[in-house]
Order: sequence, then C-alpha cells, then structure tokens
Amino acid sequence: MNHFYLIPFLLLCGLFYGMTFAVLKLNRWKALPTEEQYLASLAGQPAQCSHCASATIEERGEWGRNSQERVFVCQGCGRKLYRSQH
Repeated sequence: MNHFYLIPFLLLCGLFYGMTFAVLKLNRWKALPTEEQYLASLAGQPAQCSHCASATIEERGEWGRNSQERVFVCQGCGRKLYRSQH
C-alpha cells in the first residue's frame, strides 16, 4: 500500500508545530519585564533575583547564543527575570 500521501500532511503538521512553538516562545519573552522596568522595581537596590535574592544573574540569548533577544536568568533558582534586546 502506498503511503506517500502522508508526506505532505506530516510536513504541514511539522510546520504548524514549529510556528506555534516560535510564537509561544516570543510571547513568553515579551511578557517578561524589560531591564529598565525590572531594575526600577528593585527601588535602587543592586540587581538581584526578586524570588530568591541571589545576585548571580546570567544573560542568555532567547533563540541561541547570538540572538538579539536576551533574557536574564537567576542562577540560584533558574527563573527568567527580565529581557532586553541588543
């Protein structure tokens, strides 16, 4: 039995999944406060995690190492704290 008719269907499913994943990831990134908003919420305190008070914050690319969309993650608890764009 010939199942070649499934190939376009599977390709479309993969494309839909990939696009959905990208949109959801971008929306989660946009929901984070900007760097300025986050630092303003600390009321003049040095940059630290608002959840565990760790001062160790790591900058990561949202889409990879060279991504312009950056996210800052607490190394103590692993939470995403704020975002920036370079």
